[in-house]
Amino acid sequence: MPTSKIYFNSGDAKPFIRLDNVIACCNRLNGEELKLLGQIMNIVNIDYSRGITTTEVKLPRNLLTWIFNNCTMEPILNYAKSLKELGFIESFSRDGGDNGDFIFLVKEKELFVNNPYVLLGVIENQVVESFRYSGKSSRGFLKAMKTATIAVEKDYVMRLKNVNDSKKKEILEEYQRYLCEQLIPYGSFSPPIVHSTLPKTKQTTAHKLPMSVNDWKISDFINYFSKRYKEITQKNHTKSSKKSGTLEQCISKVIVLYSGDKIKTKSHIDKFFKGVPYDNKMKTDPQAYFMADTGLLERVKVAVESGGSFELYENREHQDKHSTNGNNQISDIKEAVQENKGIDEDTLLKALYGEDK
Repeated sequence: MPTSKIYFNSGDAKPFIRLDNVIACCNRLNGEELKLLGQIMNIVNIDYSRGITTTEVKLPRNLLTWIFNNCTMEPILNYAKSLKELGFIESFSRDGGDNGDFIFLVKEKELFVNNPYVLLGVIENQVVESFRYSGKSSRGFLKAMKTATIAVEKDYVMRLKNVNDSKKKEILEEYQRYLCEQLIPYGSFSPPIVHSTLPKTKQTTAHKLPMSVNDWKISDFINYFSKRYKEITQKNHTKSSKKSGTLEQCISKVIVLYSGDKIKTKSHIDKFFKGVPYDNKMKTDPQAYFMADTGLLERVKVAVESGGSFELYENREHQDKHSTNGNNQISDIKEAVQENKGIDEDTLLKALYGEDK
């Protein structure tokens, strides 16, 4: 029988997320849901190729309406709801009215093909492909297959979450045996399914930062910030803010502030995280959009330049003033950087992106 591959993660030289057959053949997803997932994954791919870990995808509302044949919003919302229920996205929302965007918070890259429903689907497809039913019709066999999967689906989905690749393989082999046992009264397997048809797993390939901070590019700083943020808050950082711009723009502000001094840029990020607590009660969240606020930029910079520490609240009376909101922004920061350091902002950012050494 043809062997199917379970991709626990992408170990390719260029690890793009493709709409692999293991996803496209998952019978939990219909054609329209796959189309929406394909649009989301395309954006993830583009950013990943630039070294950026994407956690938020924006798709224009009008574009989605057109792609889905000028349908109303209700079908698109239903497709998105299904992707969320199946674990392909974390959440979705709308912004900006008729001319606005659909916003999807997505799972980490490797979790697309590690999705429990996809993994179960691979095993189910292997079983169906190899089964030879006895009798006049396959209807009874397929009905029994559906009944068997529904009976244990929730249990196996829960077990497949948050376990290593070795454990996943054990669970999937067990699931395969279970399905085979349920179907024996309806026919036989030809050729017999053997556990060796289950593929070997691959090691996770995460974005690796260069050993020397001086070798970092802007994508490395973005990944470093995003990783620190998730370690502290246990959630992914959004890709952009309607009021404050993109995560990339916020990190660029810090880089420009130090005229490309990468050691100071990293120190700035570290001091920011140390000085800004993640506290729901006090409504503080160390997002990049807050870090990029001009007033806060200057306060952290003083700590970086002096070698001292930075604390968001110097005393109790400041606790209700945690957002400097940009009302006192210093408009000539970029000009001062250029004048004092002799490098213009565009040249600096091109060098950091690797476009100009």
